[in-house]
Amino acid sequence: MTIHFHIFFIVFNLLLYTSAVAQITETDPRHENHYKYVAPIVTDEIKVEITNMHSQMNFSQIKLRITNKTNDFMALKSDEIVFLINGIDYRPQGKVYMIGPRDYITRTIRVDGDNRFHVGSYSVSFGGFYKIPTDGKTKLAENFTLPNSTNNFEFEAFQCKVAGRIVQNTQITELPLRCTYTGNKVGLIEASRISVKLEDGQEFANINTGSKIKNLVTTGSTDVLFPGEQTKITSVFRIPAKTADMQFSVLSVNFNDTFSETELIPVLIKGQRFVLDESKTALKNK
Repeated sequence: MTIHFHIFFIVFNLLLYTSAVAQITETDPRHENHYKYVAPIVTDEIKVEITNMHSQMNFSQIKLRITNKTNDFMALKSDEIVFLINGIDYRPQGKVYMIGPRDYITRTIRVDGDNRFHVGSYSVSFGGFYKIPTDGKTKLAENFTLPNSTNNFEFEAFQCKVAGRIVQNTQITELPLRCTYTGNKVGLIEASRISVKLEDGQEFANINTGSKIKNLVTTGSTDVLFPGEQTKITSVFRIPAKTADMQFSVLSVNFNDTFSETELIPVLIKGQRFVLDESKTALKNK
């Protein structure tokens, strides 16, 4: 019994010692402050869920799940979010995150730059949320004739150029274009609206609708461009050989209402204050 008791006593004290050593103290740069739960921010247009709020000496961060409740696009300009810590404003690095209609994204927003982030409470103001209406003003491009006599064309707020080999075979035609938005608002390109017309007036739709909106979790056929940004769109047209031999046909590519210009509309949501959660903090630092 005595031997067993001594063994138990030694093991018990070793466990206590190990636990004490493993505990990260508040003065350790690795020590994390974790903060209390806050309810989601919900409006008619947006839902913002905030989790994983924590800080160390050298940074503070939060995780946002942003749900777009509208049929329009949304954007978040991260450098318009402001962390107010010990009376000092900190802004994250500037990135633009896109959220598609009825879609969501999850992003971590982080500030760093000095060693004053390990605090008991701080607040965040949520600027930078914008709605991008899909019903913008159409910008009309002239029809593009194939075989082509030019590789470039421009019109109000857009420039496009041929960006690869044009394929014009018997049953299939491919037209690769790289288009740049040159305006000062927001450009939308809906490539699925491009069509091709034969000389007899028959018209066929673009069957390639696989473009992708940057940063989205789902795909779509709309490209959203800020000033100076560009994207590549490849239109694919398929016509039965009994209808026309496209290799020897004059084709008119009709852009219809593919190109439009819209603007950013601020979406206002309330700021949040984060307060230390002592129990969670203790648990996370074990």
